[in-house]
Amino acid sequence: MNPGDRYTYVHPGDTISAHWDGTIAAKFFGLSDPAVQKKLLLGFLQFSDAGGYETSMTGFPDRLFSNDLPNGDVNFLVMELPDQDMKKLVDGTGAGLPVFQNFAPDAVVRDIVSNPVASVYPGCAFRWKTTNAGVIQGFALAFSDDLSPQAKYSCKNDFLTRGFGIFSLATKYKMNPNVPGSGKGYEISLSDRSEIVLALSALRVCRQNVPDFDGECPYFVVNKILEYHGQLSWQSGE
Repeated sequence: MNPGDRYTYVHPGDTISAHWDGTIAAKFFGLSDPAVQKKLLLGFLQFSDAGGYETSMTGFPDRLFSNDLPNGDVNFLVMELPDQDMKKLVDGTGAGLPVFQNFAPDAVVRDIVSNPVASVYPGCAFRWKTTNAGVIQGFALAFSDDLSPQAKYSCKNDFLTRGFGIFSLATKYKMNPNVPGSGKGYEISLSDRSEIVLALSALRVCRQNVPDFDGECPYFVVNKILEYHGQLSWQSGE
């Protein structure tokens, strides 16, 4: 799939891709594994920067991953929860969990977890709230504390991007480059996740510089970039 074709839409047939229109206020709650913390922070900063979004992170920098209860200002929540709490999220009774006790009844994240949160696979679930115009108002991603660190990372890796209106797809390449001077080739397998950043950057340019929210604009921008990359590749091979 073309990197300019990986945007999500609120309704089938929409031409305006999902996007934020205001500050993303993030809270990372209950994450126990340092490697997962690092990957989550890296992904959040990378994607929000590529999308041109203003952000705030509760507890930054010293208590970023503390178990302090989030407050009602949060609209982007990533949680690690006990398995029994995950089940409540999935069945739509998550608003009664202690983690949400500081949220006002009308807070966007509390509204999200007052409904069944989609379980994409056991121990991993997410849900967002949007307007009919494609504006993302809130996002919640949760994974169970009994998952392995790799499974937690996979949950984050697969669905954090959905909080920015992008699918986490990446083009996979297999190649056998000959390394000059080594006299031998190496077999390489690569998933080009830089395409996610490219898709978000193209959407940012269309929103901020054109301005144009229609899905054809970022698709056009991405295609032009890939076309230019092709020209550079051809010139370097002369």
